[in-house]
Amino acid sequence: MKILHISYECYPFAKVGGMADVVGALPKYQNELGAEAAVAMPRYGMDWDRHGEWTEVFHGSFYMDWENIHYTVYRGGPDFDVFSFDIPGKFDRPQIYSYDDDLSRSIAFQRSVIHWLRYDVMAPAFKILHCHDHHTGLIPFMVANCLEFESMQGTPTVFTIHNAAYQGAFSRDSMNLLPEFPADRAGLIEWGRVANPLASALKCAWHFTTVSEGYLRELFDDGHGLESLIRTEGAKASGILNGIDADVWNPANDPYLPEHMKRSVDVFKRKNKANICKGLSLNPELPLYVFIGRLAYEKGADMLPSIVGDFAEHFDDIQCIILGSGDGK
Repeated sequence: MKILHISYECYPFAKVGGMADVVGALPKYQNELGAEAAVAMPRYGMDWDRHGEWTEVFHGSFYMDWENIHYTVYRGGPDFDVFSFDIPGKFDRPQIYSYDDDLSRSIAFQRSVIHWLRYDVMAPAFKILHCHDHHTGLIPFMVANCLEFESMQGTPTVFTIHNAAYQGAFSRDSMNLLPEFPADRAGLIEWGRVANPLASALKCAWHFTTVSEGYLRELFDDGHGLESLIRTEGAKASGILNGIDADVWNPANDPYLPEHMKRSVDVFKRKNKANICKGLSLNPELPLYVFIGRLAYEKGADMLPSIVGDFAEHFDDIQCIILGSGDGK
């Protein structure tokens, strides 16, 4: 079975959060089980050549409202096929997110993927399109409802919610960026008087998953405004716990660790702590408290100032390392 994962992130090519780790590992393990899984993702302004050789396989274009979008598809990847979409003017930038034109970038990428699948006679015949987070959330709608892609109707789509707090909502006035579709289908895109890609994916995908059973239960009660929709569509939902790539996250051979795991966990931790403290001019004899993660509410980053303050009140000497990016608040 041929499966295409469609995502903004995929390790090691582009990563901001845990979605990149999932998309970068899941195809490899699916292929070990007999599937033929691949990834489609944007080609950002990064050093792609260090991840192997890339071959141009297709060039296409279409109009997105008044703008003529050109894209080129490259095929490569170390462990499984990765199809990177070079869309000039949209993704040839140093960062993945947080641009004023994020909406047009997202829709240009999604349209490019299904345009390629529709018009490239040499493209693999994928049986399942697996979309990840709101940046790809309009694909289930477009495949099922847009007139240009009528031949793709019936293609099963799966959608995974990695973080329901980010939904990609935009004004209904911008729906003209989408391919033509029957006017009576607009409700499949809308939620709360705006267009909402995450909500649209929940309505239109054949099945949707979350990154754990616990997260799915949480979304039934607090879905960031989508809880009633999630409950309505709950019969086609599954909570599947995220795993890790045992080859990448292996302390026995991780190239980023100065000391590798051998027999003793205590020795392994103590030696690596000493290396970190040496590099940051810290005292290896004192306890070291570390937070590594996105600086966002759902990760508990809002509690960090009070926690560090409590430590400072109760202990004479404390050492803290905080590493992350996110909300400027």
